[in-house]
Amino acid sequence: MHATSHGAQARIFESSRSAALFQHYRQISGMRPMPSRADLDPSDFKRDLPYVYLVKVVDQGGDDIGFRISLMGTELVLVLKRDYTGQYVREMELGGLEAAWRTSLLQAWEHRTPMVALDRVQMANGTNLEFEHLALPLADDQGNVERFFGCFDFLRYNDDWINQNADQIDWSDRIKIRVPKRLLISHLDISRL
Repeated sequence: MHATSHGAQARIFESSRSAALFQHYRQISGMRPMPSRADLDPSDFKRDLPYVYLVKVVDQGGDDIGFRISLMGTELVLVLKRDYTGQYVREMELGGLEAAWRTSLLQAWEHRTPMVALDRVQMANGTNLEFEHLALPLADDQGNVERFFGCFDFLRYNDDWINQNADQIDWSDRIKIRVPKRLLISHLDISRL
């Protein structure tokens, strides 16, 4: 499903963090379809750094595309229980969340456009998490999607809750995942977000 300024009436973002990062992304894109990695200046979104990630798109031959993590924010490492830097998203051991993450990245890569998803996770021990996943494509010199800059914002949870309850988050068992929203974002008037 595509969200455009001409169509979707539903709210695009649940998270003010996602909305702000998307607005920044559109600003640094200028008239181009997407910015490059060189356009990102971490000092522009310093307070969001604990929640962001960077992945490199890797052609693994044939139709197989991989997404190798090159950076993970500290809150992501805390919640995911491990720093997955250097690994492929499909290799992560997150009870099935890695498949939802990869699906979102693949759709955004195929369509060459930003994507936002709302993920609801229930762990075997009963812990529930809800978060918004934003994936923003970054271009190489030829305009191909070379990387993704993204974030996970944990809705209804602040940093204190995450820090105090991190021990309840258990990715070792299969988890239940619902993705009630996954939108590809194109041609948005960012002043309406």
